[in-house]
Amino acid sequence: MSSIRDKLGLVKTEIPIDEIPSHTQEISDWLRLRYLNETNQNSYVLTAFDWIEESVPQKYKLQQINTNVDISSKVEKEIIWDNISEFVERKNVKEVVGLPNEEYSKNLTSNFHTTFQDVIGDVQYSQIVVNPWPEKIPDLDSKDKLFIRYSYDVNSPLDMLAADTYVFVKAMSNCEYSPLVSLLIMSGAKNPSQRIRMLYLIGDDESLPITNVFRRISQEYSIKNKLIGVKNGKEKV
Repeated sequence: MSSIRDKLGLVKTEIPIDEIPSHTQEISDWLRLRYLNETNQNSYVLTAFDWIEESVPQKYKLQQINTNVDISSKVEKEIIWDNISEFVERKNVKEVVGLPNEEYSKNLTSNFHTTFQDVIGDVQYSQIVVNPWPEKIPDLDSKDKLFIRYSYDVNSPLDMLAADTYVFVKAMSNCEYSPLVSLLIMSGAKNPSQRIRMLYLIGDDESLPITNVFRRISQEYSIKNKLIGVKNGKEKV
């Protein structure tokens, strides 16, 4: 039975927050197999999945995906560094190369890069700043290297979905996950405190979650361990 069906076999149209991680994993894998086209081998793109409350309180639908993702100091605290450390170790490379966009280089804090180097141990971490759109991502020597793309790639169909929510919704309209996709494209902008996010590294062979669920804009709550944020000692879902 498809995971978007409940125990009675009925198709889910909105999901509670505790189901977001599993559905995001499935959708990221679905997108990876159909829309990912990296310029460089052994390359993974940082991708955000944004979910919003649409009509039912505490039930969510997928609004959009994003590349060129902002990692502020607040977002940095949500990163599961153990996942990144284990991921790099599995790849058995000598160097990890970050590819930030020149125009959006401040999307990533300096502490993010420092922490990345710290958690991967003896593996070298470096950066190559790439030119902004419409310039293409350069074709780089990938021997013994792992690339993490923090930037938009004009050659990637996945990035085209991230750049235009209408295109994303249309792409998802004929797949099994379409009931979970929001059609109210502007609703998140009108109520940003209700938008929550997960970050993934997406590559040819896997989609790796590097955060749990967290609120994208609201500073009041941080939803950790998939479920709970705390305010004034009281649990908030």
